[in-house]
Amino acid sequence: MSQIILTDGDGFDEVVTDDVSYVVLYITRREVEAARVGDIVDRLMNLSDRADYTQRFKHSLVLMFDGYDDDPRELTDIPEVTSLFRAVDAQWPFWLHFLSYEADSLQLATKMLLDLGSHQADDGRVMHTFDQSQLSQVIVSMIKAMNLLHQQHALSVQESKSISDKALEALNASFI
Repeated sequence: MSQIILTDGDGFDEVVTDDVSYVVLYITRREVEAARVGDIVDRLMNLSDRADYTQRFKHSLVLMFDGYDDDPRELTDIPEVTSLFRAVDAQWPFWLHFLSYEADSLQLATKMLLDLGSHQADDGRVMHTFDQSQLSQVIVSMIKAMNLLHQQHALSVQESKSISDKALEALNASFI
């Protein structure tokens, strides 16, 4: 049976059990508005500081922003959210290794790192546009950070390639 945990940075080790398979990065509106980058980075460091957690929680991090349910905009269209996310990314860029593909967290993270344009389609949906060269730069940056993490924790070349291939496949499915 899978278990999801919610914890602050200080209590992570105490709540990780053998049946934990997903970690939710739960970010509140209050954290976004106060730009609490350090607290969020502290939580994420629990995943990347230990080799066993780096291995165990690959592709298992889910992003969750609370307090925006009544906001009609998508998270990527809320400047405070994208600003906070980019500030976190500047200190902890290991998204490509950890983010879950199943929950669209990788797609959301990538979009928050892009300068998106938007327009309303005929059916009323908001459509996003982006610069392909910026997308390429974001992906290269994510790959470099992931490779650094893999080197730091001595992942084998085969394991690193497997993780990279899955990540790039997920990104290709989302953006191409």
